[in-house]
Amino acid sequence: MHLILITFGEIASALVRHSGTLLYLMVNLYPRLIIGVMNITVYIVSMLTEKRFKSINFLFTQKMNESNQLRRYPTESDFSEKIRHLVSLHKILVKISKEINSVFSFQLLLCITMNFILLIGDLYTSMYIISSHCRLVFDMLKHCIGYIFDLFYIVKRSADLCEEANRTKVLLLGIKIDVEKEDERNSVIASALKLIQNKLEITACKLFNIDNALLFSYQFIIEPDVMIPKKKNDSKALSFSQILAPLTITFQILGMHPFTLKRGRLVYSKIKIVQTLIYVTICTISTAFMVKNYTLRDFAKAKTITFLITLRSLGQTSVMVLIFVFSRSNRQKLSNLIAAIAKIDRELKKLGLDDRIIKTGYQIRKSSILLLVLVNLILNILGEIYAATVKDFSRISFFAIFVYPRLVGNTMNITFYVYMMIIQERFKMINEIVATNTDNIKQVVAMHKILVDVSMQLNAIFSFQSLLWIACCFLLSVGDIHTAAYVVIFGLIRTHYIIFSIATKNLVACAFDLFYLAKRSTELCNE
Repeated sequence: MHLILITFGEIASALVRHSGTLLYLMVNLYPRLIIGVMNITVYIVSMLTEKRFKSINFLFTQKMNESNQLRRYPTESDFSEKIRHLVSLHKILVKISKEINSVFSFQLLLCITMNFILLIGDLYTSMYIISSHCRLVFDMLKHCIGYIFDLFYIVKRSADLCEEANRTKVLLLGIKIDVEKEDERNSVIASALKLIQNKLEITACKLFNIDNALLFSYQFIIEPDVMIPKKKNDSKALSFSQILAPLTITFQILGMHPFTLKRGRLVYSKIKIVQTLIYVTICTISTAFMVKNYTLRDFAKAKTITFLITLRSLGQTSVMVLIFVFSRSNRQKLSNLIAAIAKIDRELKKLGLDDRIIKTGYQIRKSSILLLVLVNLILNILGEIYAATVKDFSRISFFAIFVYPRLVGNTMNITFYVYMMIIQERFKMINEIVATNTDNIKQVVAMHKILVDVSMQLNAIFSFQSLLWIACCFLLSVGDIHTAAYVVIFGLIRTHYIIFSIATKNLVACAFDLFYLAKRSTELCNE
């Protein structure tokens, strides 16, 4: 790949030039050869370390298989010593991997950053020259393939190494020890705890992990207490329906809740279905009409803005339709999650955390109201009112096309945030119990396991919606940054201040969505 993508690729690019062939070759080929050789060094060192981890894991796998075949395992007298020796080797390998990571960390950061920026630039340029400049298109495509390969293979090598290193503890815990062999069992438990604490992560100068998430999420841009009575009183506690009441009201206003409760079951309401269909139909038809007829001719980046408007309208409308399609099944799944969290709350109340549950209920409801005001009212409604008022045509339809899908999508996002906050607070309570009292450790571990299951189910419910929303926000952010930067760099703010202000407004909204989603997810996982 080094020979084909770099050497042959740059030679081909140089040959199709009419002048400066040798100079072009020297400027572009030699630096990329140096960088490529250094990257291959990283790959080889990672593979060597990964193979050692695989050897250790192979030995643990053998012992795990033996333990499944023998009733009174282990049979060797030096079993504990072997386990400790393997764990010691694993610890040394993790230390070596971290030292290797620190040696190449700055290089990885620069390489990933450069590849990412150049990839975005080449893909963007290709959109505008693909029809008339074949030679440049060849250069762009060749560069894109090279950057994608570099990014992919760096991530693959790092992810495979970390996976192999962190898999050891799973294999060790899979070894079945006879209950009468207390020393061996204790040595396995102690070794597993050491491995859990010794987790390997490959980073770029400790700014971000180099893993599979990097391929999609890498980018550069991206409360006071409520007065509550101190006495224990369940009548002061908010139910889940009361905590979620602001969101429920918003759902009903937007036509996102076409159901009614009948004998304890969710059934469709004919009136609410009509309301939902009217909203979605008007929005979809208006979007299709605007995308088909929208033009912007008096600006150099008219095609970019047209592309962004098309992406914004179609992308957000698609997410909105998806939310409506899965609304019933998701509503039932969320009800099941609430039942599981309520079970956890009953156990926490037995441990004397009634006041804490009451307090967090009020705090979370207050946070949901603040998010609805900030995101839906300020960033969406007021922001789109401004964008519509500075337009010369179709102001009402323009406002409806952009504000309604964003209101639907952001309301579902806020629902996701609120559920994550509810679960995070339960994890905090469990962690406080572990830190202060070890008498109920089995009960606490059982609650922790239930909460992890609930978190994974919540992630599954919102996973596809989050993927589409993040992809949309990311692409729109890149486009808005490009447009705003063009206006600033070429001194066009006075003549095109409207375009600049709308791009800035959209960028703030997208950046907030990406930032807050990452913040809530990270804090929940950390807890």
